[in-house]
Amino acid sequence: MDRREDDADRRRAIVSIAEVNREAVDAWLARGARAWRSALEPLTSEQRRVLAETLRSYERAITGDGSDRSESRLACDPSLLASQLAACSRRVK
Repeated sequence: MDRREDDADRRRAIVSIAEVNREAVDAWLARGARAWRSALEPLTSEQRRVLAETLRSYERAITGDGSDRSESRLACDPSLLASQLAACSRRVK
């Protein structure tokens, strides 16, 4: 990780992936990106919009947070979403 002060706001620190580690991090993230691309590709833009709204609603319900934060627990723990969706689908059947 690289850390530097924000020139525009000295109270803020900007943290980024160090160039020496970028390739490894990109490779690690690529698998998830490919999976999302594969899952979303067949959906229409309307279906994607509904999915995004559903995921936001799910996140608010699971966290008990009424806000719509960009950094989410789901983003940090995709297995949480997968297990919850699997549990829901079993109950619906």
